[in-house]
Amino acid sequence: FGHLLGPLGALARERVDAWQALAEERGVHLVTDAETPVIASTTPGRLEQVLDNLLSNAIKYSNPGGHISVVAERVGDWVEIRVADEGIGIAQQDQERLFERFFRAEAVRSGERRGTGLGLHLVREIVAAHSGEVELTSELGVGTEVRVRLPRARRQGKSPHVSPHPDRTSTA
Repeated sequence: FGHLLGPLGALARERVDAWQALAEERGVHLVTDAETPVIASTTPGRLEQVLDNLLSNAIKYSNPGGHISVVAERVGDWVEIRVADEGIGIAQQDQERLFERFFRAEAVRSGERRGTGLGLHLVREIVAAHSGEVELTSELGVGTEVRVRLPRARRQGKSPHVSPHPDRTSTA
């Protein structure tokens, strides 16, 4: 896959819009605060997959009346995307294993919230392939925040084409 420079703020708003109907159906308030000029070098479609996995989890594990926020901003030499929810939270002993393939926290294995345990594993793999890092903090009954950090794109010499749709390859 080739890498494109893409505006993460626009992508974050696009993905929030795509998940808005499900969030509303579940009684969850989904908002975004994303800076438009935040640019990162990404593989087409992969960052969308990261955001979709994080938003899916945030909606799935939030209670009606809860809030989810998505923030995309520049932090030094990094671009950071944060997805924070006021959901059920994750026990400390489960947090170490959350990024393992097929792992699901004990509290949700027998409940009605279904999943495969692949979402966060894929998030970590995709972010690592882009020289980034993922950090998760959570507290039971309070919620969870996932921070994805990617190296900020720097333009040198001739500017690469910036695609408004990071999923699509550029012909420029």
